[in-house]
Amino acid sequence: MTGDELYSYANKSKLSTLAAAADVALDCSIAKEACSLASLPTASTTTMLALGDALAMSLAEKRGFKEEDFADLHPGGKLGKKLAKVESPHAFRRRRPAGEWQNQNDRRDL
Repeated sequence: MTGDELYSYANKSKLSTLAAAADVALDCSIAKEACSLASLPTASTTTMLALGDALAMSLAEKRGFKEEDFADLHPGGKLGKKLAKVESPHAFRRRRPAGEWQNQNDRRDL
């Protein structure tokens, strides 16, 4: 594995042009959708999500991905803020220009 291989996963991957071009094609075919109409993707989307999560977690473990890495890559998101190490608990408060406060009660939205 050199890191530049193309991996794909698809339902009915034998029919997929992406799978045909991939170095590794993972087939996520299912026997039947859960939808009684057999037309809405239900079981197939769950299968794709589960395989995507498994691949992501395997890669994160192999690369030694830590909470600090996530906080560095996603500093503005909810998890990034939770995992970030800050010197002040006020570091992520929403800022307003000083003259924008009408009275002390307006500060409750922080």
